[in-house]
Order: sequence, then structure tokens, then C-alpha cells
Amino acid sequence: TREAFFQYATQEGAKVHPRTGGFYNVLTNRLYLYDAMNEIELAETEATILHEAIHQLAFNRGLHQRLSQPPLWALEGLASLFEAPGFLAPGSTMNPEQWINPYRLSHWQNR
Repeated sequence: TREAFFQYATQEGAKVHPRTGGFYNVLTNRLYLYDAMNEIELAETEATILHEAIHQLAFNRGLHQRLSQPPLWALEGLASLFEAPGFLAPGSTMNPEQWINPYRLSHWQNR
């Protein structure tokens, strides 16, 4: 549940935004997600799963090191790249609009 997710995130020391649907814990090498289907759009849920899984994959394959904190731009930039709708689109094209996550773009434009 949402409540259990945020309670667990707090116990783990994870700083999560109220709209967060998941996070990756470097120490446990696990993704933590909750079923947010009634709260956010399916596309955003898929983007969260992909984003967190890329974190896990990057650490597991040695792209990022667990014993030293990678730069935030590298850590989040890589994960954000793969959450765009065009990443999983069948017959994916090089259309730049498909390689942008509209939610994330809106978030940064509002900042």
C-alpha cells in the first residue's frame, strides 16, 4: 500500500517525494515499489519501474560503484533516459518527442 511504502522508505532513510512510486536501495540491491495504479497514470508507473530498474542494472553491471557515490547527473541522467515512452515503443524511431518523458520535462520546466 502507499502507506506501507512510505513507512518503509522512512525506515530505510530514503528521501522520497509524496508522488514517488518507487526507489532503488543501493545497499540491499532491491527495487521498492507499490501499486499506484489508482493514483497515477500507467505511463508514469512504467517510467518509474524502468527508472529504478536502470539504477539497479547500472550498479549490478559495474557502471556505477557501490562504494563511492556517482555524480548525481550520471546517476539520474542515465535512469531518466530510459524512462521515456519511446524507449519501449515497438519500432521505436529517432523522433525526439518520443525520447522525452513529458512528466519529467514538465517538472523541470516548472522549476
